[in-house]
Amino acid sequence: MLRCVLNTFVAPLVSILIQADDYAKGLIALGLKRGDTMTSFGVVSAETLYVSVAAISLGIGYSVII
Repeated sequence: MLRCVLNTFVAPLVSILIQADDYAKGLIALGLKRGDTMTSFGVVSAETLYVSVAAISLGIGYSVII
């Protein structure tokens, strides 16, 4: 029972972290580094989540304007 519950919550989180890692590599390739800030315009989507997690993991300030 506990294993089923853990898989229900952990698997999506791992998926988000894997996607965010790919986005983080892209942010680094663009030259962004700790202390920089960035803003995106648009709708909130899965990609918005990946970029925000990636930015946070790199120490980059991030905001979304809807």
